[in-house]
Amino acid sequence: MLKKLLNNNGSKFSLLSLLLLSFSFFLPINQRISTLIVLLLTACSLFYIKQINKKTLQFFIPFYVLFLLYAFAYFRDNYELTTLMFERKAIFLALPLVFSILKPKDIHYRSILKLFVYGCIAAYILSLVIALYNSISFNPFVFDVTLAAHKANELTNPNASSLLINNFLSVNFALDMNPTALAMYFSMSIAIMQYLKEEFSKNTRLFFSILLIVGILQLGSVLGFIMLVFVLIALFKPLLAKPMIAFVFFSFLVTLVLISQKDNQTFVKTSEIERLDNRVIIWYTVLNSISFDNILFGTGVKKAQKMLDKNYPKEGDFGFASQIKKLDSHNMYLQLILEVGLLGLIVFIICIYRYLKQIKIMPKQYQNLCFIFLGLVLFLKMVESALNIYIGLSFFVFFYVLSITFTSQKCIAKK
Repeated sequence: MLKKLLNNNGSKFSLLSLLLLSFSFFLPINQRISTLIVLLLTACSLFYIKQINKKTLQFFIPFYVLFLLYAFAYFRDNYELTTLMFERKAIFLALPLVFSILKPKDIHYRSILKLFVYGCIAAYILSLVIALYNSISFNPFVFDVTLAAHKANELTNPNASSLLINNFLSVNFALDMNPTALAMYFSMSIAIMQYLKEEFSKNTRLFFSILLIVGILQLGSVLGFIMLVFVLIALFKPLLAKPMIAFVFFSFLVTLVLISQKDNQTFVKTSEIERLDNRVIIWYTVLNSISFDNILFGTGVKKAQKMLDKNYPKEGDFGFASQIKKLDSHNMYLQLILEVGLLGLIVFIICIYRYLKQIKIMPKQYQNLCFIFLGLVLFLKMVESALNIYIGLSFFVFFYVLSITFTSQKCIAKK
């Protein structure tokens, strides 16, 4: 496949295509490598800036607006220009630029998806090896899947909270990745294999799917399991997929309404805190941290985190957890309101609306795959501040831009 790409009739864009395929493969494996590839892609694209497709580029206007809102949010923290305000969300600008310069024949759509699947398989194998290695102590010889987690806790508190204890390799298994986001990657790969059956033999699909399902279970993420169920329903009972999304979001909204009506004293009693799920406490804190004086543009990124730190409980298991690490909103919709205001949330909703509208012109096969991608993203953003972690942000932007480019340039490519 790569040999065919490099011999693409002498195409001057073959290097960009190769980098794009490399990014797809390394995205699930290593964040630093994939970030480096994005930088190389952007730098190489600048040599062909005159070839940019303005029609494709205009689809990503909401991304540019989001980038500017985040830049303004970082600026509000210190009221000075810093490189940080441009770096954290630069992928909102980089990937639309790259895809708008590449020609349809240079975007090997099916190969990109195929390499992403192989990247997820490689990530699973590497994570498993690392997990097993970190579960072994050689002096004396001990094999304990919670070993690394206990060691980490001893550094901060010998009586560490049970909330931080490892379960079935989950901590050791995803040392460099957010477990829920990685479960989303694996779920997406399962969907890709089913919709691109001609790219994988039947035995390969079965073997890879089993590996990825086991991987999702090992990650120990409740939402990761829900996303797996969603993918399986979307593949085998597609009519139930939309109702499932609606039900989960309705449950989330009901939860927000119920906890917003709770008295503050309920959340400061240790016995009450220890009976609640982490995110219930977090969402309650976020709702009480949103400043209505800054509801339109938010409070800024660092200032938002300071508000959360100030309002988090100081007692109980969760109180311990909140003091040893920075905990964000664990919900992207609330995080958007907190950092960049209702305006940021509205722009994000516009992104989703434009995506849904655009994928309707795709072939049915890819349209269903795009719907699964969108469902997974919406689920992840419900329990994680996904745009604030690279593994969530890069996944969203990459597949969003890939799908939009496919529809705008009709660039489906063969192997």
